[in-house]
Amino acid sequence: MILHLSPPGDEYSFEKLSCDLWNKICNNNSFQLVGRKGQKQDGVDVIGRDKSNNLIGIQCKWKGIGKNLTDKEIQDEVEKTKKFEPPLSEYYILTTAEKDGELEKLARNITDQHLKQGLFQVFIWGWGDIQLKIQDYRDLMEKYGYTISTPERMTDFDKSKELFKSNFSEILGDPQLKQQIARSLADTGGSDDAFQKEIDYAKGLMEKKHRPAEAYDYLEELKNRIWVQASEKSKYRILTNMGAAKIAVRELNEGAYLLIEAYQYNKESEDALTNAALGHLFLKEYDKVQEFLDQVLDKNPYNPKAHSIKIDLLYENGVKINDIIEQIPGHLMNKKEIAVDLAQKTLSQKKFNLVEQYIEKIEKKDRDSVTDEISGINTIAKVMHKLEDIPVDMLKESDITNLKSAITLLEGVWDKYKSSEMRSQKVQCLINLGIAESILGNNYRAEELFLQAKKESPGDPIAKKNLGIFYFRTENFKRSIGYFEEIAAIPGFEDANFYLGQIYFKENQFAESEKYLREFLKDVNIDAQHRNIVLLLMVEIFSKEKRWDKKRCQARMALT
Repeated sequence: MILHLSPPGDEYSFEKLSCDLWNKICNNNSFQLVGRKGQKQDGVDVIGRDKSNNLIGIQCKWKGIGKNLTDKEIQDEVEKTKKFEPPLSEYYILTTAEKDGELEKLARNITDQHLKQGLFQVFIWGWGDIQLKIQDYRDLMEKYGYTISTPERMTDFDKSKELFKSNFSEILGDPQLKQQIARSLADTGGSDDAFQKEIDYAKGLMEKKHRPAEAYDYLEELKNRIWVQASEKSKYRILTNMGAAKIAVRELNEGAYLLIEAYQYNKESEDALTNAALGHLFLKEYDKVQEFLDQVLDKNPYNPKAHSIKIDLLYENGVKINDIIEQIPGHLMNKKEIAVDLAQKTLSQKKFNLVEQYIEKIEKKDRDSVTDEISGINTIAKVMHKLEDIPVDMLKESDITNLKSAITLLEGVWDKYKSSEMRSQKVQCLINLGIAESILGNNYRAEELFLQAKKESPGDPIAKKNLGIFYFRTENFKRSIGYFEEIAAIPGFEDANFYLGQIYFKENQFAESEKYLREFLKDVNIDAQHRNIVLLLMVEIFSKEKRWDKKRCQARMALT
């Protein structure tokens, strides 16, 4: 029996379905999504190899109801794909639009030309072709929520739906039939209340037991089981909590896509709009972030979560902390999420007095909300503030005692998280412990903690930055360079160029030093102190290379 299947509701879901379908068709797991949205993909969304090891590229063209694929779109994608490396053997354009014989003819003509030129073959699959292929794989249909209602597998729930369709007029006037449908829905788990309880259980796994990976698996199984009969509310909550679980284990892109997908099931909700803004922030799609934030703040100008995301958006786009603060409503500065966000940003910029200021706001507003982690960070910030003016060996005994107390607090936090799956919290806790041990001169322990943070989340730029700084201070420049070069191009980590400039200067590699120092000067968030350090280093470089004499160089720099 051939079923009519509805196409996925958004482009990312269509790409995932296409990828899974081709792994089934080729009976392997070689197919995967190419890069992420916004990155250059040269016309290819999915890539993999068939049984003969031929390289196959797939372009997914999701279309809304009534929208069609055009000749121009096909020709444009084919041209882009000619640049794809390594070269393809076959290129498939899959679309949710209807099957179109004229477009298939165009693909055949392009293929004839390509074969003469030694290029890839081109094929067009409309949704009619795709849904037939999907029905060859029962597990794929179940994964994407397509019902399989063959006579031998028809459930009570399916029978109730058929009964409803065929006896609609009778049902309206027959209470017994209404009761029969209600019983069938309840017996097969079709009650939305039951679904909500299952979602709450998964949410508890994340929030109370700190097991987001287990929560994600539970929710994915629930989604596959109930999706067709689930309400919009259930679909929204399933996807939102799946996204939160992915973010908790630092799989930020996957989490982002799930939050964005969830939005379509609850479009008027402030929370859904805010979550969508967060998803686009993780994907670096800043125009979309602003678009969703505008909608949230139109509904509620004082939404603290939206303003917290706005802080991240402005910060990642190079706006100075003081300018960011001016855009936040004054009474929101006492909100925990806002104060913590600003404290973390100012700590990363070594504005230690501001860290203390924001955490004190939390303490005044709600002392009970100040966790051991916040207290530990505040203590470290206070000590590091003092170190701006005095060397480590001149710290008072009380400072050392306070720092050791901070370590004790943070170790308690670590004991809470170490056996959990909460990677974000684990990484942050390990880094703060490493900073504290480093100040106390326990370099072996500090290195161990920084490396453990990186192991918890290998791609985390914050962990890499702190390793770079640690090796810079212990003069292990080779390792320091490796970590800083990995993160220098990431927004928010421009100060890696500052350290690289200093390292190459110390190594007498002046051309490299100048390159990174000039790159650092492009950062609009540089404070006067760091700018002056850079300019003095540039003076030394020009003087050593005899490009200018020192006095002329200093005069020139003062004018720039």
